[in-house]
Amino acid sequence: SCQRAGVADPTCSATVVLPPVAVVGIAKSASVATVAPGGKVTYTVTVANESSGDATSVAVSDPLAQGIDSTTWTCATGHGSALCPAASGAGALQQTIATLPAGSSLVYTIQATVGANAPSEIVNTASLTLSDGSLCGPTCSAQATVKRQNVVEGTVAPVPTLAQWALAALALLMAAVAAHRMGRH
Repeated sequence: SCQRAGVADPTCSATVVLPPVAVVGIAKSASVATVAPGGKVTYTVTVANESSGDATSVAVSDPLAQGIDSTTWTCATGHGSALCPAASGAGALQQTIATLPAGSSLVYTIQATVGANAPSEIVNTASLTLSDGSLCGPTCSAQATVKRQNVVEGTVAPVPTLAQWALAALALLMAAVAAHRMGRH
């Protein structure tokens, strides 16, 4: 007790040791800034636990953004001893990482195909849901924006060309002009 005779003892101290709290972050990037309809873009989503405590039941979600027709994805260990729940998949990314050890990360690589009617900006957001008391750092979501490249459609006009006889006539005319000028000098 830190009291003597009912009065607080200033020389008394106590130490409380709290278990480490995991701080999990998410980052997202795109391989290109602009993409044409029907084109491909590669998104990279990194989930990292840079703290000293393990995180459990970390849900990672990356739904198909408006303007994306289809996706396939792969998962790999970025660093540390984290294990991917699944090595690959198709469609929206929805994974729960059983344990994301301290100092570990997973990297999801998402190959996306842009739809024919994509909006002018394709905003793709990935997010985390933490259920074990872990914290998001700095946020629980990350996004990457890609602009749709405008494609101008139309017909290709042929380049006009002269017939062989017209080229010969043009050559004779140029020779005549040259000869006329030389005759003046």
